[in-house]
Amino acid sequence: MTARPSELAFYIQVSTVAGLGHLIRSSAVAGGLKELGYELKFVLEADEFGRDKAESFGIAAGDVTLQDCVIIDAATIAEDDAHYLLRFKNRILISPVCDRADIATTVMVRATSDKLKSVLAPTTAVIENPSFSYTTTRNLQPRVLKFDEIRVGICISGGEAPLDVNELVAVISEIPAVSEIYVLHHQAIDLDSRNGMLIVHELYDRKPWTFFSEINVFIGGDGLMVSEAAAQGIPSISLTTQDALFKNNYLRLLGCVECLFLEPLDYTSLQRSLSDRVILEEMHEIALHQTLPDGAELLAESIHRVLNIGGKNSAIYHR
Repeated sequence: MTARPSELAFYIQVSTVAGLGHLIRSSAVAGGLKELGYELKFVLEADEFGRDKAESFGIAAGDVTLQDCVIIDAATIAEDDAHYLLRFKNRILISPVCDRADIATTVMVRATSDKLKSVLAPTTAVIENPSFSYTTTRNLQPRVLKFDEIRVGICISGGEAPLDVNELVAVISEIPAVSEIYVLHHQAIDLDSRNGMLIVHELYDRKPWTFFSEINVFIGGDGLMVSEAAAQGIPSISLTTQDALFKNNYLRLLGCVECLFLEPLDYTSLQRSLSDRVILEEMHEIALHQTLPDGAELLAESIHRVLNIGGKNSAIYHR
């Protein structure tokens, strides 16, 4: 008789405010775990927007009996939900920015901050692997780009970034080198012609990199799309904060991502970066020549190993 596959639960936050990063990452990891033979159940912390988007990924909330393990991908967890999650024996956190990291038995992230480490229980295993940056990049292909004209894609993650996107578009439109701007954002964008350039706006796109098929520079927040751009060889500018700088520091040190702080955003530096074709070409070449792992498969296999060895294998465990 064939043994029944193990069952795992996911707790995923997705909403207008939280954005889609948690959903996209969890969907990719879920695919890797299914390939390993796991049966999956989902708990969604979601508004109507989040439930609709989860359904478009083939993920629906259902009745979840307490399993041996729950995989947590959320930025904020309500107290009642934290009590519920504590009933699982293994609680694997895969989000580097979670306000209840203290409930995790294992943390698996691309990078950790001092703030996150400070709230973990002494027994919590931490598996930090920069290759987890590429968890959502499986189906993306490298692009060979030219920079005679600059075509900018903008998608600021999280929904509540302290940024006036219309102001950002206006500033970028003043750069002579820029010919086209593509914007994915939940708010209305002023599409009045500026200097004769093409400005395209969508509220949401299920396949954002199809929408961004013409760009050669990406401007994002500090979420997963920065890694996705790097995986395609697209030079990126991450608009971030001091507290969140750690999330893409690996890519910044590689030289394919530039980080600018949001508060206040230095528009002069931004314009200078988007005007320097030589630097953009260098960033492109660096990103293009990285050997990328399958981050979703790697993270799924790491979860599988933890559930079999308790998470403290000397090769992957540290605090």
